[in-house]
Amino acid sequence: MESRPYLDFYAQQGAALVSREIGDRRAFFRARASLFVSLGIAPGLLDGKSVLEFGPGTGHNALFTDSLRPRRFVLVDGDEKILQASCERLKNEGARGVEREFVCAFFDDYSTDERFDIVIAEACIPNQVKPSETLNKMLQFLKPGGVMIFTTVSAASWLSEITRRLVKLRCTNAKGIVDLNLLISKLEPHFKTLKGMARQPREWILDNLVQPLDGGRLFSIPNALEGLASEYLVSGLSPMFLRDWRWYKENPEDGTVIHNEIIDQYYANVINFLDRRSIHKSHSRELGERLEAISAMIWDDMRGIDDIEDQRLGFVIENLHEIASLVSTAAPATSSSIEEAIKWFQTGLHEDELFHFPDWWGRGQQHVGLVKPFASH
Repeated sequence: MESRPYLDFYAQQGAALVSREIGDRRAFFRARASLFVSLGIAPGLLDGKSVLEFGPGTGHNALFTDSLRPRRFVLVDGDEKILQASCERLKNEGARGVEREFVCAFFDDYSTDERFDIVIAEACIPNQVKPSETLNKMLQFLKPGGVMIFTTVSAASWLSEITRRLVKLRCTNAKGIVDLNLLISKLEPHFKTLKGMARQPREWILDNLVQPLDGGRLFSIPNALEGLASEYLVSGLSPMFLRDWRWYKENPEDGTVIHNEIIDQYYANVINFLDRRSIHKSHSRELGERLEAISAMIWDDMRGIDDIEDQRLGFVIENLHEIASLVSTAAPATSSSIEEAIKWFQTGLHEDELFHFPDWWGRGQQHVGLVKPFASH
């Protein structure tokens, strides 16, 4: 039987793996509202609209969407237990008067003649086997003039997480079994440096470090736009790295012109995706493409390495050194973090104090908003 990204592991671990904590609901809703605005969606306009969400998890983000009182809200997930958790949360905590439907289906199998004002797919397209095809299928369910929200992840933006897989190797025995308690003890201090962490270390580690992801592919902003029809308009990005002085009267008819400008500016800001601690001036596209290419090689090797005896591990270390060297002048904190992570791994995680690595987290997940064009007359 062919493995199914996410679903097989979630079925084994349970719905708690994708759950999150909301301490201050007002602050959480305010953050979600800010995200919607940055993607070109005024939250108040969802009142009376139709919404389709893929991969809602246990329904925490969906709770905000539901609070905006859409007329109809359809949630699709391939795991019955996770979908049931969403159902219970919205039933108990959701807004009144919302017509909800919960559909247990794999993304590629879902089908309906209905078209929606908003389509949402957060944290579920990257690591699919064919993410571009998954995105384009989801776009089919969007009304002309409607907006789709989805997330992307690149090898560079996820490099800090990929590097933490080295720690997992040191916590794995000869039979390939991970000592989860040891891994948590080694990485738990790292989570204390990350503001806004809404998941428990155990669940995050299982989901991001232990879960096998060898069948899927990462999906970056360039990947998304390069596989997109030119008619689609980008309504917003988060982080908003795009600088666009184009006046509204000067928009080109061919949307690929704008798509290509976004891709250019993405590659000119890869250092900023590597490390969330600071904001650096843009750099050459060549440097960005090089950083992404090396990060992708690290990802390709790391997802297939099961023990520290694997010969590919030497290539991973070599490539990490190269990234540290490439960013040493522009981003010395990032460079120091990478070198410290390598040393910590090579000395068997025995260093008493870490000064840089625990605080290194990239801007791992990005959000993109797309507007589906109206049919030409």
